[in-house]
Amino acid sequence: MLLLEHVRLAGDRWRQTFDAITDLVTVHDREGRIVAANAAAQRFAGRSEGEMIGLRLREAFPASTGADATMVEEMLTDCYASGSAPGTRMQRTRGRVHHIQVMPLRDDEGAVFGCVRVARDVTSRWRAEERLAQSERRYRELAENANDIIYTHDLDGNFLYVNRATVDILGYTREQFSHLRFWDVVTPDAQTAARAYVRDLFAGEARDEQIELRLLC
Repeated sequence: MLLLEHVRLAGDRWRQTFDAITDLVTVHDREGRIVAANAAAQRFAGRSEGEMIGLRLREAFPASTGADATMVEEMLTDCYASGSAPGTRMQRTRGRVHHIQVMPLRDDEGAVFGCVRVARDVTSRWRAEERLAQSERRYRELAENANDIIYTHDLDGNFLYVNRATVDILGYTREQFSHLRFWDVVTPDAQTAARAYVRDLFAGEARDEQIELRLLC
């Protein structure tokens, strides 16, 4: 009786830990059917674990797009076939974006008897990255259509970006700019002032004054 009580308590502790995980976790058999689902996965699916057991992912989470559902089911198949984690993927379901990882479960002899799928909600990060990408695209459009010379370079003077006006006015191609440094297009008499100005900026030393530089065309 004492042994059975220890087994029961161990099972209870495992279940509590399983359900405390905030990621969506489902365990699958060799056919890809769900054999266990934690509380987070149940809430997202809107089903109890009993209702989810025996279902495939596309059945348990019907709001998943066909392509995304197929992708994750292929990850489960690859997991069984290779016995290793098949990398990670991104999946969109019901307006949420999840980072998907699938890992094999092995018995005491090392044989794969199941796979666990973990879906972490990264919607906020994904939306922030999308907003940043949109902002960068808008900035690039503005810069490309500007009549002024606009460029960026690193501390060593290597060009990171040049707009169309820079190419047209200075007469170098974008490919040539990728091999040039800022100092290569500044007249010799202006290089000392330019280097000092850039060095101070990268050092975080504020400089209110502007400097005029002569560029080689």
